[in-house]
Amino acid sequence: MLEKNADHNSLKEFFIKNGLEYDDDGKVDDRIVCSWQIKEGPKQSIIAGALLIKSKGEFILDGIAVSQSCRRNRKGSLLLREVIEEVRQMGGRRIYLTAKVPDFFRRAGFETISFQDGPDYFDCLSCPQYGKKCQPEVMVLEVKNENNS
Repeated sequence: MLEKNADHNSLKEFFIKNGLEYDDDGKVDDRIVCSWQIKEGPKQSIIAGALLIKSKGEFILDGIAVSQSCRRNRKGSLLLREVIEEVRQMGGRRIYLTAKVPDFFRRAGFETISFQDGPDYFDCLSCPQYGKKCQPEVMVLEVKNENNS
């Protein structure tokens, strides 16, 4: 079941459990625009989640993850469509993210850009794992809506 405006703390735990580096420095909480989670099973466990924030006027997909056992069942695509539609309804022009799996986002229309061309939000370049265990790409999607078709 897809839930909008999911509990941020539950999502944070889910993201970490599913391999996202999630820095809990507090800069996210006051910037949250919307969050989503998908729960399944008898215990209604989270199997997928996404978090959209806004920082310095830009929309940022700050996390999206699907449980290993549920990948390839279109849950990530469902969440991404929800995020894009939310930004479209809010009149947003673009969505930024850092991607560990850039091909997934490329199929949805995102394009890779340099870290310098992205918003001053991502801490990847200062992370000790950057270039060693993690090679993320900064990506952007130009959102089409009535105001900026």
